[in-house]
Amino acid sequence: MVVNYLIQIIILIVLTFPFIVSSTVCADVHVLVIPKNAKSAFWSIVDKGAQQAGIDLGIHVTWRGPGSEDQRDAQVRIIEYGLRKKYDAIVLAPNHTNVAAQALKKAVENGIKIVLIDSDMAAGYHDCLVESDNYKAGQTAADHLAVLVGGDGRVILVRHNKNNASTNDREQGFLDTIKSRYPDRFRSKSCDHGCD
Repeated sequence: MVVNYLIQIIILIVLTFPFIVSSTVCADVHVLVIPKNAKSAFWSIVDKGAQQAGIDLGIHVTWRGPGSEDQRDAQVRIIEYGLRKKYDAIVLAPNHTNVAAQALKKAVENGIKIVLIDSDMAAGYHDCLVESDNYKAGQTAADHLAVLVGGDGRVILVRHNKNNASTNDREQGFLDTIKSRYPDRFRSKSCDHGCD
């Protein structure tokens, strides 16, 4: 499923290049993929999908990412690397809603196509966004929890990553649903991972 997801993203990138539909060979296209975390099991699967899409489409795919999702400046440095190496496109799963905005602005100004995956950013420096409906995912999680817990309960919502659009949207969907659909059944508390 993740492999197909990334293949579709790469196809979207390829379709955004007008020169590809001409006689130019796809092998001249270089795409830099920057995950949130290069070491997690999920992003390793996405890496395999990106590499397979590169093979299938005949384009060069480079995978570079930070060691953890809290290394936001590492993503900025990798985008700057993409600028120096003159990649045709950058696929980015942003770790933060705005930390990489200036680097992406420079990339766009230099004609690099930007595709955001998994999370949106506050700044609009991208050509395409591919993400889940994270607000709806939060609503679904709240409804499912209500079924599992049954009656009264105390709920602690632990955020995975602060200032990340997908996390923020999921959290908001969850909290809004708990408050609107189950106001008398749950008391909720929200905190970042590691809270008391």
